[in-house]
Amino acid sequence: MEFVTWCGLFKIGHPVIDQQHRELFRIVNEFHDQLTRGQPSRVAIDTLNGLIKFAQEHFADEEVISKEFGYPEEQQDRHRHIHEKLIYDIFDLHKEISGSESIDLKSISNFLNQWIILHILIEDNQYKAFLDH
Repeated sequence: MEFVTWCGLFKIGHPVIDQQHRELFRIVNEFHDQLTRGQPSRVAIDTLNGLIKFAQEHFADEEVISKEFGYPEEQQDRHRHIHEKLIYDIFDLHKEISGSESIDLKSISNFLNQWIILHILIEDNQYKAFLDH
């Protein structure tokens, strides 16, 4: 069962960004599935490492693409800071999982839910107005 499900509501309208968002959904679902099935923490940590790496690549791509379609520089700076905070939060999550015998699944689920859904719907959705022109 998927933890987060991709739907048209998450489409930004740029093929690269949308494809990368779908991949983020896939990785988050894989991570959540591993936690709920009680996989060894090293398996979940490996997936989380993949999520960190992919998120960093995605954020870098998103920032380049947003410049290309004329997203205002002030908004780009704001968005970049949000990306930096998200990466910092994921590293904190990584530390929490790495150093703990028990994992607070509800806390992790809430974080991932807010991160992937709210970030795309609120922050990345602002790109749409610039892509439509």
